[in-house]
Amino acid sequence: MNETVVEIQNLKTYFETEKGFNPAVDGVSMILESGKIMGLVGESGSGKSMTAMSILGLIPKPFGQILPESKILFEGDDLTKLSEKELAKIRGNKIAMIFQEPMTSLNPVYTIGKQLMEPLRLHKNLSKREAKVLALKYLEQVRIPDAAKRFASYPHQLSGGLRQRVMIAMALTCEPKLIIADEPTTALDVTIQAQILELLKDIQVRLNTAILFITHDLGVVAELCDDVCVMYAGEVVEKCDADRLFETPMHPYTIGLLKSLPKIDDDVEELYSIEGMVPNLIHVPTGCRFAPRCDKSKRICFDALPPRILIDKQHEVLCWQYDEGAWSNE
Repeated sequence: MNETVVEIQNLKTYFETEKGFNPAVDGVSMILESGKIMGLVGESGSGKSMTAMSILGLIPKPFGQILPESKILFEGDDLTKLSEKELAKIRGNKIAMIFQEPMTSLNPVYTIGKQLMEPLRLHKNLSKREAKVLALKYLEQVRIPDAAKRFASYPHQLSGGLRQRVMIAMALTCEPKLIIADEPTTALDVTIQAQILELLKDIQVRLNTAILFITHDLGVVAELCDDVCVMYAGEVVEKCDADRLFETPMHPYTIGLLKSLPKIDDDVEELYSIEGMVPNLIHVPTGCRFAPRCDKSKRICFDALPPRILIDKQHEVLCWQYDEGAWSNE
């Protein structure tokens, strides 16, 4: 039985700029369940990483703020209402994050071992000896060869793939209920990427943890994820299980993303691309945010916010064309 680990309700994260407010995350809702991997997909600037930072309470202040109507429910608490001290007890302990570039996430002046031991001593109150035994155990679990040697190494002495495995080991040390992986395979070659994905799958099954996997790569989503949220310009425009997304995509943006994927049996000189640019959110369009780039858009798409339509109780899409009455009258 999959249990709800985190429930996000109407998350709105805005940034104040000289030109006005930027709604980087605007009304995002999702449920993250134990033993499942949720893929969060979209172009750069769609709000994926800001959603993750909001969960962890890492929005830079005073320019960034989570609006009062937002809720992030975890173990009976609303994370948006907790103090910094209370959040610090959860980060790296019950909710952990694997960042995109481990070289900038690992401290270059401390050994791998020292950095792995720190959360264990902080959150679990272990002695140095106990923390070292556990840290070595996790290095072995993420299949790092010669773990004792790597334990004494510095980050610059490891390859990119090994550094990313260290980041995964660090995320696992306190056996969190939720792991957020923010494009953890982007800087790695295809072979190492496949190994990291296999490792994350193994962790999900073995620890029954919930994983939020942030990516722009739909190929990775097909390989790894159980459910998918597609984000565009700060909003979730489509939400369903991964198989359904690839079999019957419904939002024009999702369809465009899938059309742009290269296929082995296609003999084309140029890949499909979605025309236009992501809108500047300081000047949010009146209607659908994707309407200026959509080849199906009608007048209503530019004039009014699209409804969130629930199809078969499993497939949610933010689009006017699935409101039969409004669409047929255009």
